[in-house]
Amino acid sequence: MSQEEANKIYLEAQSDLPEGMSQEEANKIYLEAQSDLKGIFEAAKKAGEEAEAAWLKMTPEERVKDYQEHIEEWESLISEMEANGEPVEWHRNHVAILKRYQEWEADTPRRLKEFEEGRRETEESLKKLDLWTRDMIEILKPIAHFEVEEIDGKINIISWDLNYDALQQRKMGQDTNAKQDAEPPASSITAEPAIRPQSENPVSTSDPLYDPVKSLSLAQTSLKSWRADLDAKYFDVVISQYFTPQEIDEYFQTPQERETLKSRTSEMQREVVSKIRKVVSEIPNATQTQKSKLARELVTANFDKDFADAVIEQLQLDQK
Repeated sequence: MSQEEANKIYLEAQSDLPEGMSQEEANKIYLEAQSDLKGIFEAAKKAGEEAEAAWLKMTPEERVKDYQEHIEEWESLISEMEANGEPVEWHRNHVAILKRYQEWEADTPRRLKEFEEGRRETEESLKKLDLWTRDMIEILKPIAHFEVEEIDGKINIISWDLNYDALQQRKMGQDTNAKQDAEPPASSITAEPAIRPQSENPVSTSDPLYDPVKSLSLAQTSLKSWRADLDAKYFDVVISQYFTPQEIDEYFQTPQERETLKSRTSEMQREVVSKIRKVVSEIPNATQTQKSKLARELVTANFDKDFADAVIEQLQLDQK
């Protein structure tokens, strides 16, 4: 008995019972029908869950075969319907959908293979990065302080602070060793310090409203937190500035790694140029010449000479 029939009998039983049927019998018929329908729904639900579980256990090859069986059944049905003159457009669309699903399943082995290859490459890259990071921390212990954490066997740098005095001594030591291996230069030039509290050629003080020393100090303060974030973001670029050529070859071994370092160095330089432009543009009461000199001071006071020269060259293009 259908739900509609059971409801009809029940409603009729409330007002006008069929001849020979008592109220109790009508209620019994209704409740039995409700129980039957509940059983049908539960059985259908269980069958659907079992079918889904069986589908999930199938291999891609088995699913392709299953789709083929359904496609053939529908195509046979379509042939019969066409012979009877019945419309088959919806059925053809359904077969087209089944065929697309079948093609997707047939391509699953290739997708799984590519996924696994990508997973292995990523895992190998992460392992290599972890080893490289550990090496860098060990090398830089004399010139930097690191806060690190280790999660699932992999090290992560939370923060780090460079000791610029120690860095400069290391750099000067490298320069000294390089000079000892080369012929003495015609003239001796004192190495320019990497960190300078103020320029050797201070900006003009002709404008009484512009204080070059105060402006430099304020600009340095505004750069402090940004510089810490920049160093963390470009950890490899910053430390590579203090590596010897031999160390560059040792820790950036492949052409791809060296090209990546070069690319990231250029990227960092662009960020520095953009930030310095913004900082000096906000200095009040300064002429364009004063802002240009202040920009050079900021760059040379905060970055390695080669890096600073590249940034200053880019900043000078603004004036052309």
